[in-house]
Amino acid sequence: MYEQGTDVRLLTALLLRVENKIAIDAGAERGAFTQAFLDHGAEKVFAIEPYPPNVTALKERFGVHPQVEVLALALGERDETATLHLIEDRAGENVSSYHSLARASDTPLLHTVGALPVSCRTLGSLAAEGVLPARVGILKIDAEGNDLAILRGMGDFFAMVVMIEYWDDLPDAVGPSPFALADADQFMKARGYQQCAVIKRRDEFETLELNDDRTRPGDWGNAIFLHESVFPQMPSEVVEAAVTVHARLIDKAVLFRTECVKRLQVIEEQAKAIEYFREQLKPAPFSVRLQRLFRPE
Repeated sequence: MYEQGTDVRLLTALLLRVENKIAIDAGAERGAFTQAFLDHGAEKVFAIEPYPPNVTALKERFGVHPQVEVLALALGERDETATLHLIEDRAGENVSSYHSLARASDTPLLHTVGALPVSCRTLGSLAAEGVLPARVGILKIDAEGNDLAILRGMGDFFAMVVMIEYWDDLPDAVGPSPFALADADQFMKARGYQQCAVIKRRDEFETLELNDDRTRPGDWGNAIFLHESVFPQMPSEVVEAAVTVHARLIDKAVLFRTECVKRLQVIEEQAKAIEYFREQLKPAPFSVRLQRLFRPE
């Protein structure tokens, strides 16, 4: 799970607190979150993934695991046959993580290599048919830009805790986001999710902020929405996660400052050495040169 330790720790801590131990891993890829849910007491995990090689990997990993059900489909705002855009990084090293129903622009990091028709369903219709439970404890969504569309397809489906991925414009990586975090936050607040823990990352730095959906270009991370019916049970987990993140941020800032001081000392020493040699190489004054010329041996 690329740079997602905080997300996993907080989400699994919340899973331990909710009464409903059913989790949905939407955009399961190869099952890292599914496994984390199982390791932290999930009674059932629905791993939902549209990309066929990932589906195969999920089935091979979990086999006939009685607590895992793999659904080979995409989630969205409507029931339809949709286009899964196949996106890879330009080094060809990551071929399973970036595929999305949301069409992406080519960037220095990523490019589109194909398209695949997939069955797209809404959470609401799957719950109405009994494919998914109507109520779950945790809903994790990682749909590479299609996250808000999945939320809009919830219908009568309900999850106590919902996590989505978001980013602001990342021109060198994944490009512009199809939706703003503020739009998702407004949508969820209207559904009773009044509290939102926002994990924000920029370069090497990470923060965790409560109820701040403002982002700037270059921000990316995850937002965890907590329904008003369960949040009173969970503030300690959110506070503990925030304290941990901020302590780590300070440690990193101190480390960077220490390295900057060391490099400044090296620069100052080099500057002194350069000045010394510059003085040594300066031509002597004319009078001194004359004295040297006529000095008796």
